[in-house]
Amino acid sequence: MADDGYRHCLQQAIAVITSEAGYTSISSLALETITEMIQSVLCEIGRCSQSFCEISSRTKPTLCDVEQTLINTVGFTIQDVANYYLHAPTRKITSPEKLNEKSQPKLMTVGTPLPLPSYIPDHLPPLPSPHTYIRTPTYKFPSTEYATVRKKRSESVRCSRNSLIKFIVKTSGTLSLVHEDLNESLLIKSNPPALSYMDALLSFEEDKMDQSDNTPEQDSDDDDDDDDDDDDDDSDAESAKPYRNPFLEPPQKRPDSP
Repeated sequence: MADDGYRHCLQQAIAVITSEAGYTSISSLALETITEMIQSVLCEIGRCSQSFCEISSRTKPTLCDVEQTLINTVGFTIQDVANYYLHAPTRKITSPEKLNEKSQPKLMTVGTPLPLPSYIPDHLPPLPSPHTYIRTPTYKFPSTEYATVRKKRSESVRCSRNSLIKFIVKTSGTLSLVHEDLNESLLIKSNPPALSYMDALLSFEEDKMDQSDNTPEQDSDDDDDDDDDDDDDDSDAESAKPYRNPFLEPPQKRPDSP
């Protein structure tokens, strides 16, 4: 009902009915008002008919739905509409003029479209441009040259090394070579274990089995163990000293300098 053609036919019907009622003319404002009113009534009849149809679990309205809508909305039945049509005088309404359809510009095609195969019916639209569905690889195989492979490997090693250095810098202590700017020229702080020789001194099951086999020789080695304990005490004292980074030490003077 929103199209201009249907609206024009509705306005002609309103003009004929008003002329039969005795009016000689009608203003454009009154014609538009009556057109909107009749259009609203017709839309309401269609909406109510669809509602009755859906309540009855159907998808398309039937004559019963339209009749029930007319009774509830307008107040008359379909028989009243038929009687009015039979007893009313003949009316002539000019058919609306045909509008020229706007021609749509042709879409640009790439390549020659292929004909439809024998198993596709002729009434279906033609196939699209070949470039839209034909597979065209756009990648290239990696180079296998020695120089290229070696360059990529060196770049990968350098990237992984830099990533590891950044991770260690963020997770461990650092020392700065420049005292003015603590974020430049960072060195990873080296913290050697206090007892680096403990892993070598810990006993394992294999050692215990060897000791059980060599029990007679244990007495002869007791004196040597006492001397080793003294040496271990001295090494513990030396390992307790803080580790000194040689890169952070002040420069040493040459012996021949005054």
